[in-house]
Amino acid sequence: MNSKLKKGFGMGGIIARTLPSHLENESLIPASIHSQEEKWMALAILEAMNGIGWASPNPSVGCVVVKDQKMIARGFTQSYGGKHAERMAFEFLEQEGGLDHHSGLQVYVTLEPCSHFGKQPPCVDLLLHPAIQKVIIACEDPNPLVAGKGIQKLRNSGKEVQIGVLKNEAQAWHFPFLSFYQTRKPIWVAKWAENQDGLLADALGNSKWITNAGSRAYTHWLRQKYDAILVGAGTWIKDHPKLDVRDCAEPHRRNPVILVHDPKKRLSKDQMNPSVHLFHQKEMCDLIQAVESHDFGFELQSVFCEGGARSLNQLFEAGRVDLVHRFIGQKDFGAHGPSSPHRVSGFSPETSNAWECATLCEFGNDLLQEWVKCS
Repeated sequence: MNSKLKKGFGMGGIIARTLPSHLENESLIPASIHSQEEKWMALAILEAMNGIGWASPNPSVGCVVVKDQKMIARGFTQSYGGKHAERMAFEFLEQEGGLDHHSGLQVYVTLEPCSHFGKQPPCVDLLLHPAIQKVIIACEDPNPLVAGKGIQKLRNSGKEVQIGVLKNEAQAWHFPFLSFYQTRKPIWVAKWAENQDGLLADALGNSKWITNAGSRAYTHWLRQKYDAILVGAGTWIKDHPKLDVRDCAEPHRRNPVILVHDPKKRLSKDQMNPSVHLFHQKEMCDLIQAVESHDFGFELQSVFCEGGARSLNQLFEAGRVDLVHRFIGQKDFGAHGPSSPHRVSGFSPETSNAWECATLCEFGNDLLQEWVKCS
């Protein structure tokens, strides 16, 4: 089985960067990176990862400025309403004497520079400075306010523009934002851990722990990437999950909003944390509609479903899963048959053309598979 992304990359960015042990590594650039252009763009993705979840609903963009094959500035998108990646990098250069002291600069950005006035002025105007020789952009921005206008403005000004360096990897990093502006709907993401027999729990429903610390750290990293996290009431009652961000590498920018699907009304709102949202719809399609129309006080671009098996299977049956994070661990639950309720039976990419494998990665003895629904 081949994966779409270069080895070392996942839907959460450069995988080694997400683990607490990343500080022990001399270089976080994956061995699958060979050219200098890819190296600089990988560094831009690493820079973008510093703002994970912080800039939402804006994308967390990374920017690296290079001169004579040496990085001289970098930046990432700040919290929503704050400065964008390009402006952060250029303000660093201003502190070092300003752009007028430079020439022949190359700027690497993970997403097309914005070309409109929002909470910040357009970033593309910064890149029109004579010191900038070339702008390398990983992927285009589908937001109608941008959508090629930034690239065209750069070219009209005579700048050399290159598009597509680490395009797949940057698109994976920006996936919630890109998909939202292509469909105008939030993405629904399914995550679970199963053993080699495809079981999520033993016959009694016990599941702790199927995977190791590395897999769990990556899961926690993903939690802050997505806006909301959904579990079924059965999982909530049995496991008392925290559903927060704690075991992954820093920064820990945010915890997702917690959604609990409780169609049998087993939980009382009076006994819940006020930040937990209860939904009582019996059918998954009704739940999806209720979640997507609910006013959370922010633009919902992504929902991360961590189970259990019943909720995951219903989500697949409704046809609304856009992305899958599947971990396969080594825990032995004994044999309790293919009809066990503790399986995700609605997902079979090996026998379907509906899914594309984005990532294959090992965390010790665990295997991570990430699948994206084919458009």
